[in-house]
Amino acid sequence: MGAWGSGPFENDIALDWRDALQRSVTGDRAGLIRNALVSPDLLTYGAAAEAIAAATVVAAILPGGQALFDASGLPEEEAHRIPTTADTPALALRALDTVVTDESEWRRLWSESPSLYAEAVATLQQVRGILTDE
Repeated sequence: MGAWGSGPFENDIALDWRDALQRSVTGDRAGLIRNALVSPDLLTYGAAAEAIAAATVVAAILPGGQALFDASGLPEEEAHRIPTTADTPALALRALDTVVTDESEWRRLWSESPSLYAEAVATLQQVRGILTDE
């Protein structure tokens, strides 16, 4: 699956998505984030990895998200160039809910190693906490 850790950006797909976000012009970024969060393929591993990366970037620019932003590998000056809309955090939460369902390939692959799955889910809970301001 091209992963070397359980963090949101510790896999090839998420890094490719992050790099595409960084290379995109500011006006295209909201669409890139939204497309990752509402992909009709969220149950596949690739779309799930992109959605987790997008949800993490959304959380990272919210109050309390600095540690996530640091972990994203994006330069700090990028934070103000990541536009979101009022519904983006809710879309991110919905995407995270989808990727952990029983039907999710992401969940199936990670659950092959219970300890790594627990680490991955703990990271998602951290992202969720920021998105819900908990």
